Amino acid sequence: MIEMISVAGVKQRTGALTREGAARFLRQVTVSPGMGEFEVQEMVAEDYMIASRLLLAYSAKHSLRTLDALHLASALRHRARSPLDFFVTSDRTLAKVAALEGFAVIIPEEA
Repeated sequence: MIEMISVAGVKQRTGALTREGAARFLRQVTVSPGMGEFEVQEMVAEDYMIASRLLLAYSAKHSLRTLDALHLASALRHRARSPLDFFVTSDRTLAKVAALEGFAVIIPEEA
């Protein structure tokens, strides 16, 4: 949810969504946590360990940030248990690191 709130804020700040549109988006996400084909993952202790590894490996060279490392860590943990088709992000730095971690990455603006 933190990532979704951040996305709504960025979209509102850049004019892609109005204040009302951002609020509607967040209501939809909150009301429907399954979000269609998306799955919301809860953070667990393992995610913080994975995120620490990612930050050690990628923060200096690729500017990976803490919340992005947590986002990717959750996906890596999930992928270890069942296949994931894609990793979707609008953040180019996160996309690059996700690709380095073996994900097929979709950047919506380029799709």
